[in-house]
Amino acid sequence: MNIPSSFFASGVCEKDILYFSSNYLSSTEPHYFICLKKTANDLLIFCVTSTQKEKILTRIQSSGLPAETVVHIKSIDTDTQSIFPKDCYVNCNNKFEFTVEQLQRKFESGEIIIKGQLPQRYYEEIVNGLCLSPTIENSVKKLFNHI
Repeated sequence: MNIPSSFFASGVCEKDILYFSSNYLSSTEPHYFICLKKTANDLLIFCVTSTQKEKILTRIQSSGLPAETVVHIKSIDTDTQSIFPKDCYVNCNNKFEFTVEQLQRKFESGEIIIKGQLPQRYYEEIVNGLCLSPTIENSVKKLFNHI
């Protein structure tokens, strides 16, 4: 998709799925980041997907975190199969924050691929998991009062 960077920066919103690498992760490989919220001061809150089901579940269980804080996104669903090549999982106990400027720089340098939009049902599951997580700050949870 070839769009101007100024449109990209102003257009990123809830449910957008972007594929890029981040120094927030231990892996240098690109991951699917799902935009959960754009704040009034242009801060974007994301979660990240992983195909490492066992690693996520082990981490959740050993930390005593609620099972509802893991969301399974099925690649066989007709509305996700063109985005995710494999089933993936979201650990809702982690969130990642980027400024619009950070993402615009990545986009301008060709480091971001726009993959599409997350279906509403998965978005609601992720937000619910985020709000149930004891590791997510209350100030972030308050941003999602509408669900």
